[in-house]
Order: sequence, then structure tokens, then C-alpha cells
Amino acid sequence: MPDLPTLNNPEKIEIYRNSGLIISVSRQIDPAAVTLLKRTIYGTSGVRYQHTNQETKIRSLQNPLFFHLYRLGQLIGTYCLVERPLDIDSQLITAFYGRYLSIDENHVSNGYGRLMKEQAVAFVEQCTQPPILFYSYIEAKNTRSIAISRQQGFESIATLNTYFFRRFSPQKSPGLVVASAEELPEIRSLLNQFYQQHTFKTFDNIGYNQHYFVLKESGQIVAGVQANPICWRFHQIAGIRGWMFMNILPRFGLTRRFFNPTQNCFLVLEGIYFEEGRPNLLPVLLESVLAHFGQHSAMCEIDQSDPLVPVLISKAMGFLSGFEKDVATHVFIKAVGVSEQRLLTLKPLYTSCFDYT
Repeated sequence: MPDLPTLNNPEKIEIYRNSGLIISVSRQIDPAAVTLLKRTIYGTSGVRYQHTNQETKIRSLQNPLFFHLYRLGQLIGTYCLVERPLDIDSQLITAFYGRYLSIDENHVSNGYGRLMKEQAVAFVEQCTQPPILFYSYIEAKNTRSIAISRQQGFESIATLNTYFFRRFSPQKSPGLVVASAEELPEIRSLLNQFYQQHTFKTFDNIGYNQHYFVLKESGQIVAGVQANPICWRFHQIAGIRGWMFMNILPRFGLTRRFFNPTQNCFLVLEGIYFEEGRPNLLPVLLESVLAHFGQHSAMCEIDQSDPLVPVLISKAMGFLSGFEKDVATHVFIKAVGVSEQRLLTLKPLYTSCFDYT
């Protein structure tokens, strides 16, 4: 059985060669792949957008495996599997989260994306003792990627809905503070208890960039959230509503606070926590975090069966906040040595904003 590359061994391992095509794997990303990701446009024919600041985030990935596709010596594709222990029904299982699948625009529609994903999964299966779990998030409207995943034995086990919290003029509570490094073990303990009924728990990115915020009362943590600022650049939103978003809303200062297609900045959330019986703390916490960053919108993706859903749709969250209609994301998995039927019964799923942005 071959070994996975290690961080101490930066040399690439060739895993596929055929007719001028080579696929290699390494723990370090090829600089040409970073360039490719910077110009990659995501989304379907309905909504198309670009991420920004990819390089900083890529450098922060823990235990990544970068797969690179070369044609005649030139990089034309990349894919990443992030290795992590995942809490599945109180059992830690080696999991690989798939992200950053990108093919150069001059080489799309040649089946290269399917080839990369197929070879990456097959390589990891050869190198890792089961049980293993592969998983990724795919937008429901991205029918092409869904078809590729199903052909490779992946199955959807949950649907995530997209929620936005918004405020015109957010105000900061005096009780909001940035969690210290010394407080993170306590916070992870609180989160483990808060999400005890959830599966797919991973708190690796809690405290990322010192962006876990807490509300305190008498020195005690009563609520908290990880909030990461990001910016996306939108290229297209289909339909009349999309045309208005792209062309009309940005002209007015009030609406531009919530959407600016050239630089749409907002917060993404995970690790939401509040004391038992005190959901009223959540809007105070989120509004305070918006005020801290000078932003007006915050987003999270949440399992539609999550018990937090009724809290998020309560009047206390404000009339500007709510779930985006017709925006859904599937969680696709491929299990090796784990019963998929068992996984289908485990709900709700914990989701990390670090993964889907």
C-alpha cells in the first residue's frame, strides 16, 4: 500500500499518466494552481461568482492533499482533499473533504474534472485504512457536478439551506469580546455540548484568525460564534431579479450595503453557541459582530433539519434576515467501510463555513 505524502516531504507523487496527461499529488500547492483558482468562476448558469483572497485561505488548510493535472507539462487543473478526523456518531473517522476543483477554461468539457476526482479518491482509498469518508458540498443547481459525483459512487445524505442575517445599522454590545487562545478549549467544550446531537462535527477552524467572538456576563461566556469576513465578485445572476441585483441595487447607498457585485463583502458563520434557553442572545451576538467588522450581512449554511432553524426564522432575528429561497446545497458522501444507511439516519449535520467559502 503506497503512503500519503507528508508535510515534511514536499516532493510530488505521480499517480496517473496517459497520453500527455499527468496527475500528481502533494501536501503543497503548485503556484500555478493558485493562479488558476484566482481566476476561477464558480456557480451554475444562474449565479456565477469568484472568490477572493484564496491564497491566504489555502495556506491555512490543515492536512491538505493537492492534486494537480498537467497536460504536456502545463498545469490545467487542480483539486484538493482536506484530511481530518470527523465525529460520526461519537466515533472519530478519517474523512477527506473535497474542495477547489477547477479546470482551466480552455480545457473544460473534456472530462478532466471527472478524471481528477476519480483518480484522487482512488489514490486515497489505496493509501488509507478504512473506515474512510469522502464528502463535499455541491449546489443543487449544479447538475453537472452532481452527475459526476453520482457516477463515482457518491450519494446525497443531507440538504443545506442558506441563511442571511442583516442589519442596516448594526450596533455593538459592550459584552462582545474576541475569544482568547486560552479560552478556545473551553469554547470547544461548550460547542461539543451544544452540538451533541449533530454529526460531522469538526471544530478545527474555531478560532481561525482570532475570529471567534463571545458575549460575556459577569465574566462568563453566554454566547459565541466564529465569524470570517470574505468578499466575492459576482459575474452573473439570472432572471429579472438578478438583473436588478447586478444593475439597480448597487446604485443606491442603502441597498449597496447588502449587495455590491464587484466586491460583495459579508461574514460567514459557524460554531454558533448560546446558553440553554437563551436564543434571544443570538441576534445581539450577530449584530455586534457585524458592527465589529463594519459589515451589514452574515451568512451560514445549515442543515434543514437543524434545531437552530426555528431560532433563525424567529421575529427576533429581524425582518431583513431569513433563508434564501431556491438556494440549496447537497452534502455528498462516499463511504468506505462505513454503512451509508447508518449515515443517512444521522441528523443534523454540522457545517463549517471555512469549507464552503
